[in-house]
Amino acid sequence: MEPAAAARNAEARGEPGLGETIRDALELAARKADPEDVVVTMDADNTHPVELIPEMVPRLLEGYDVVIASRYRTGASVVGLSGFRRLMSFGARLIYQAVFPIRGVRDYTCGFRAYRAGFSRRHLIGTETSW
Repeated sequence: MEPAAAARNAEARGEPGLGETIRDALELAARKADPEDVVVTMDADNTHPVELIPEMVPRLLEGYDVVIASRYRTGASVVGLSGFRRLMSFGARLIYQAVFPIRGVRDYTCGFRAYRAGFSRRHLIGTETSW
């Protein structure tokens, strides 16, 4: 896995919501990338420290398919969110953990993630999921 990065912009179809936009971007990346490539999603408002990306990639090399830069890990902090947004994120966390429990996942709503492109390819391309 080379440390080189390629950034691409994709045009949205119509006025999709956040979920559809992220899904479309991951699908595009899965189609264009090699299976062992890394795809990173993050907010563009300086709330996600890019310095964490080099710490996330080795976890993918250990065999994980998705790495989430969770706000709910020891030493993590929340930057730029109002109290209301923090409360909403925490509430969503509790609901998702109850309804969709995934071992090791504490932050279901964080958009700062690293994916194996091959994982995205296997699980997104050709699916008819409607977000």
